[in-house]
Amino acid sequence: MRREDQILVEILADFVNGRSVRCLPDVSLEALYETAQKHNVAGIAAAMLLPVLKEQKKEDVYRTFQEVYMATVYRSVLLEEEVKAFAARMEEAQVPYAFFKGCELRDLYPTPELRTMGDVDVLVRDEDMARTAAVLRELGYRKEEGGSAVWVLKKDRFSYEVHRRLAFGTYWNKVDYEGYFAGAFSRLVPGEGSRRFFSPEDHFVFLCFHLAKHLNSSGAGIRMVMDLALFLKAYREQMDWGYIREQLAKLRMDRFAATVLQASGAWFGIPEQIDPAVSQVDPGTLEELKYYIMTGGIFGFERDESIRRLRSGISGRTEKASFLIRAKALWRIAFPKKKHMIYFLPALERHPALLPLAWVKRWRIGLANRWKIRAAFRGIDRSGSLEEAKMQYRLLKKIGL
Repeated sequence: MRREDQILVEILADFVNGRSVRCLPDVSLEALYETAQKHNVAGIAAAMLLPVLKEQKKEDVYRTFQEVYMATVYRSVLLEEEVKAFAARMEEAQVPYAFFKGCELRDLYPTPELRTMGDVDVLVRDEDMARTAAVLRELGYRKEEGGSAVWVLKKDRFSYEVHRRLAFGTYWNKVDYEGYFAGAFSRLVPGEGSRRFFSPEDHFVFLCFHLAKHLNSSGAGIRMVMDLALFLKAYREQMDWGYIREQLAKLRMDRFAATVLQASGAWFGIPEQIDPAVSQVDPGTLEELKYYIMTGGIFGFERDESIRRLRSGISGRTEKASFLIRAKALWRIAFPKKKHMIYFLPALERHPALLPLAWVKRWRIGLANRWKIRAAFRGIDRSGSLEEAKMQYRLLKKIGL
C-alpha cells in the first residue's frame, strides 16, 4: 500500500478505538486528503486531524479539512431530518419497514454524523413497494426508471433505495442468495409502530454478503470494513456465533468472512469470532486483499473499468487463454445476463423470454450515448489490464468468492 493509505488506516483505527491523533503524519496532507475522499471518509480524517492542524498553524490545509468536515456534518444533519420525516409518514400510513446498512450503522460510529451515506436503504414487503413509493412522493421524491427488486427515488441530493429483496440472483459459488434472503422481512424484530429491526446476527450476515458482492464486482473500500469493525465492537459479545457460523457455511461465505474479519482485526484491533479452522489466512493473501481494498476507493471506481470486465471473462477454462478471456468479456458486454437487464426492462423478471428485447433497448440507449459504448470497450485490449484482472480473479478465488 502507499504511504497515505497506511496513514489513513491508522487514523481510522484511532477513530474507531477512541484515540486522538497526537502529531501530524509523515505524509503529504494533500495526498492524504485525496485518498480519504476516494474512500468517502474525508470527514472522519478531518475530525481527527483538525486539532493538530490548528495547533501547528497549518492554515491552508486546516481550511481544506475544515470545509469537508463541515460539509459532511451539514449533509448528515439534513439527511437525518429527511429520514425522520419519512419514518413519521410511514407510521401514519401504517406501512411496516426496516432500515439497514448505513442508516442503522451510523449510530455505531463514535460521531454518527461522520458516517456518510449515498442513499437510505429501506426493506419493505412486496405488497408495500407502491405504498412506500407514495410516501416518498409526498415528501418530494421521484422514482427513477428501471429495477423491480429495488426502486430508487431521488430528491435533490438525497435518494432512497426501496428494497423488496436483499439479493437478486446467485452472484457466485452457485448459491441461491436470492432464495436465502427472500425471507428476511419475516425474520425482522418488531419495534414500536411500523418500524422493524434486523437481529444483530442477520444484519451481520447480510453485511458480509453485501461486502462480498461489492468486492466480487468492482470493489469495496475501507469504509465497509470499518462498518464491520464497529458492528463487532457493538454486538460481538451478545451475538449467537454458532448461528452466524451456520448461516455463513450455508451461504459458502465462511472462508470469505474469516478473511475479511482477519483484515479488519489487523486494521482496527477488534478480534473476529469465526471458527479458527477456517480463519487462518495466508499472510500473502491477506496483504493482497488489503491492497485490493485500499487501491480501489469506495466502490472500486479508482481502478480501470476494463479490469472488472475482463475478469468476468475468466474461468477455470479460459484463465490461460487471453483471446478467450477477451472474447467472453466482449460477449458479456454485448449480451448481459437477465439479472442486469431487468434494470432496463423490469417486465423481464416475470417474462424471461423478453431478454432479447431488453438487449435491443440497451443497444439503442448505447447508440444514443456513444461515449458509453467507447467507455465499455476501452482498455479491453491492454495487456496490463488483462494481467491485473487475472491477479484479482486468483485473489477472489482464494478468499472464497
